[in-house]
Amino acid sequence: MPLGAERGEAPSLGPQARGRVAEARGPRPWARLGVGVPLVAAAIPPIVIARATNHYGLDLPYWDQWSFVPTLVAAMEGHLRFGMLWEQSNEHRLVLPKLLMIGLAHLTRWNVRAEMAASVVVALGTFAALVALIGRTVRPLAPVLSRWLVLATSVLLFSMCQWENWTWGWQVQIFMNVFASVLAACGLAWFGATWRGVTTMCAAGLVAVLSFASGLCLLAAIPLGLAFAAAVRRGNGVLPKIAVATGFGAAVFGLYMRGFQHPAHHPSPLIALAQPGAYLYYVLAYVGSSLGSWSPLHAAIAGGCGVLALVVAAGWICSREPACRAALPPWILLACYALLTGAMTGIGRLGFGVGQALAPRYTTITALFWVSCLAVVGLAIARALRNATLGTAHLVLVATAACALTLAVEGFAWSSYHGYNAIRQRRDAVRRARACARYPDKAADDCLRLVFPDAATVRAGAKELRRVRLGLFRDAQ
Repeated sequence: MPLGAERGEAPSLGPQARGRVAEARGPRPWARLGVGVPLVAAAIPPIVIARATNHYGLDLPYWDQWSFVPTLVAAMEGHLRFGMLWEQSNEHRLVLPKLLMIGLAHLTRWNVRAEMAASVVVALGTFAALVALIGRTVRPLAPVLSRWLVLATSVLLFSMCQWENWTWGWQVQIFMNVFASVLAACGLAWFGATWRGVTTMCAAGLVAVLSFASGLCLLAAIPLGLAFAAAVRRGNGVLPKIAVATGFGAAVFGLYMRGFQHPAHHPSPLIALAQPGAYLYYVLAYVGSSLGSWSPLHAAIAGGCGVLALVVAAGWICSREPACRAALPPWILLACYALLTGAMTGIGRLGFGVGQALAPRYTTITALFWVSCLAVVGLAIARALRNATLGTAHLVLVATAACALTLAVEGFAWSSYHGYNAIRQRRDAVRRARACARYPDKAADDCLRLVFPDAATVRAGAKELRRVRLGLFRDAQ
């Protein structure tokens, strides 16, 4: 008889029995709060960005949109040809974004704020796909981590670091490309190195290519993702699938480059070969721009630390945690895509200087790298702490991770602060140019150059828009 039973006392329970009783009673209130807080907080960044886009975005074509006016007018008048959709815009063939923008122009008489709204909607789709990917790969292994990873993903995707893209409807192309890239990673997570997975990823890769040139990097990353997935899952018969994905990517690349012309106003891509050190500096700054947009050096240090942390964490999981290996391939695919995009951008843009790597338009793409880095590194830390007693080495690991996270948050906050200042300055400039564009015949060149370097292009475009009653002139009599 247990001690105390004869006195009417409840028998004492061992540690395991107490654990089972606590589990039967369900999570405590503070635990339930910990579950809900990050998920509720994840809704805040999209709301903030939607409000900022609505407040700072103005209805006036900006930069490349003025060159798009002839194509848009041709579409409105029924003279659109496929060659107009296929023709280059810098290095890009924006077939799908142009179709989307033409469709929105038909609905709104070309209110470019509709394109900004479309960017937010596509970003929401990307966020939903990443949340599903987190639920598929991270949640079964580290449930607590997965909730905070959802919050971090929301913060990174809906950040003011990429301020340039939120209030420039033309940049919906980048959001479409990123969305397709995440769908490719989802295809790898759900179907693995199978024919269904290959088909899904190649289809997503084609959409990415027809949205933005960095889609070519996604097609290059797909065979790498398939090979990695087969290696960690001990898959057989993957070589034909890799060959098909590689052949598909090569065919799309060949078609893409047919008739391709290097933009005359861009520096020579051979500069990257002549300056390998500067090229590496550019790529690392490109990757780390979200955490150090005020300084190429800070951005490059952040990018280098991120790449190192990802490699070390992925290597540790592969060697020490067999149960977690299957979760890695989609995140490695997204990280490779972002890194390859930085490498390709460096080839075409290094001549503009390393500082150009900090352009806020790129952080929409590099956000995928940091989400992947957090997923892989967080999973490695969570498993290390779960499977071992908390010794000195683990305390050092936790302290190092905490310091790195603190510095990353500080850098991200400063980059976001600079983004808020820049988006306000852009709004003021566009507002002034909007008043000038209403009267293109009388407007000063300096005023029109606020929205495009060539005032003559803005003047001619404004006259065309007035003729067909689009944009600023949709209500003209």
